[in-house]
Amino acid sequence: MKKPGSRKVYLFMEKDIMSKSLELMQKKYENVILKSKIVLPSIIKECKKNVKTQKQKQELKIVCDYYNQIIHAESIIPKMIEILREKR
Repeated sequence: MKKPGSRKVYLFMEKDIMSKSLELMQKKYENVILKSKIVLPSIIKECKKNVKTQKQKQELKIVCDYYNQIIHAESIIPKMIEILREKR
């Protein structure tokens, strides 16, 4: 934050880092992990039908790898959220 007419920058920091970390982790889980887990399988299935070029195969592999990472994260993030709740 800057005061009008001043060159100084004032920074504010969240005082309860555990709560903020928990909030961010929950949002990521709900908005990225769960939504991706629902949407990606149909995208992958549709893409597999239409893959023709080497570039398309590479792009499909990237999406498949991302989906596998989402599945892995889905098992880890709830545990991390639970640990953060216990530490509060």
